Parts: sequence; C-alpha cells; structure tokens
Amino acid sequence: MPAANRLAHALYTDFEARLRRERNFARYVFLDESARTLYADWEKVAGDRLSGLHPR
Repeated sequence: MPAANRLAHALYTDFEARLRRERNFARYVFLDESARTLYADWEKVAGDRLSGLHPR
C-alpha cells in the first residue's frame, strides 16, 4: 500500500493511476510538468526534495 492518502491524491496527483514505479514524490516533483505549476516556488520545493535524497 502506498504511503499516501486521499488528501495527498487530491492535492498533488492521483498516484494510484500511475505505474507503481512512478509513485514517488521526488519523481513527481522533477518529472511531472504539473508540479511546476502547482508550487509557487517550485525551485525551493525541488531543492528540498533533492536535499532529502542525499544522506547527511
């Protein structure tokens, strides 16, 4: 079961409709054009996602 709920699906995108390998928030932020229009400051969100992918 994916780590998402109905609110996340309504706010971001319908992750259930995507292929299983595409059900990833970082992938959504970087590869889905709708993410760029969803966030007023997409560059900050993308930077936050990127920093979350790198171990500290």
